[in-house]
Amino acid sequence: MKNISLFSLCLYLITITPMAHATITDQDFESLRTDLLSLLARVKALEKENLVLRIQKVKNSKPFEQTRMQVSETLPSKEAVKWKGDLSYRYEGIQVEGTDDRSRNRIRARIALQAKLKNNVEVGFRLASGGDNPVSTNQSLGDGGSSKDIKLDLAYFNWKTNHSVNLIAGKFKNIWARPDNNELIWDSDYNPEGFALTYKHKNLFLNSALNWLQSDSKKKNTRFSWGIQGGVNTQLAGAKLKTGISYYNLSVKDRGVFIGDNDEFAGNSFTCVDPTNLIDCTYDNDYEVLEVLAEFKTELNGLPVIVFGDYLQNIAADNLDTAWAAGIKLGKASGRGSWDLAYRYQSIEADSLLGLTTNSDFAGGGTDGKGHIFRGSFAINNQWKLRFTYFNNKRNGDLGQEEDYDRIQIDTRLSF
Repeated sequence: MKNISLFSLCLYLITITPMAHATITDQDFESLRTDLLSLLARVKALEKENLVLRIQKVKNSKPFEQTRMQVSETLPSKEAVKWKGDLSYRYEGIQVEGTDDRSRNRIRARIALQAKLKNNVEVGFRLASGGDNPVSTNQSLGDGGSSKDIKLDLAYFNWKTNHSVNLIAGKFKNIWARPDNNELIWDSDYNPEGFALTYKHKNLFLNSALNWLQSDSKKKNTRFSWGIQGGVNTQLAGAKLKTGISYYNLSVKDRGVFIGDNDEFAGNSFTCVDPTNLIDCTYDNDYEVLEVLAEFKTELNGLPVIVFGDYLQNIAADNLDTAWAAGIKLGKASGRGSWDLAYRYQSIEADSLLGLTTNSDFAGGGTDGKGHIFRGSFAINNQWKLRFTYFNNKRNGDLGQEEDYDRIQIDTRLSF
């Protein structure tokens, strides 16, 4: 029955119709028509069944399955590609002893894409507002409403070779553990460039990196930094203790500035062949920094509490070689109506750290500064937060005339 052709059937009926019409009654003809419609319906059902069987046979064939798998592996699913970003608006007031007060309004905008590929590989990039400054993505408003700069802030791949090891390359987020995310040595906007290898197993962690400060040999002054960090996360009766030790090697001695004017060494000591005209100025020291860090997390009446300490010394410098920070944080601004309050004190001697990478706001940025940081945050909802920060600092006490430095920041931040 499966091979019956509708054309053959119709031809047969056309042939017999003239003979049949003379001999059958209307009742017989109606019965014949009913049987014919039933037969046609059966033929259509059989043809449809036959088509389904042929399609199923093709789907189960090996070439079809291989093609389907290749397409699936080539195109990442919607769940594997994610966009995210944030926008901040800041009012800032700055008072420096001996100079006029300054205020400004600033914005920061960032948008990032992350794609998870096969073989546990993640690829990502991020665009951010800002100029060439490696430790700031903020843009001041003004200049008659001029357009603002957008730069490539991240561009990396992260290969998770197994559950414990990550190999990262490109321009990526800083891998180094920082107690309570303090910015004593690394500004939160600083994204290194090069390679990194991280390892985590149970309560142990190990981070290492080789990062380029200048990679183009055409400039005949290639420089890189490298470091290694290890630590332990310990559970203590419901509390958490993180301890670690780090070594960073940033080779810059006898090299000029990486960015900015010839004398912009961000607080580090330098020497010029022609001091009057600031010609051929170079760093006086390399920065071989040893770090010891500790972070303690617990709860007080249901509120999260973090206490931390961070101590560093540049063993490549003869003096002015020490930096340290300590602080406490109460609460956590996350869900709607939640808040936190934090206090930190830090001291950075002129040649303890490479000023290029340190916090851009504390004491005006760079090294050769000390003082207090007060901060409070309030979450309007999961995506919208308000934050207030006050820097009460002194700067230039090591290599110049010490001066008071005060800075107030009021931020509104939205993320998506």
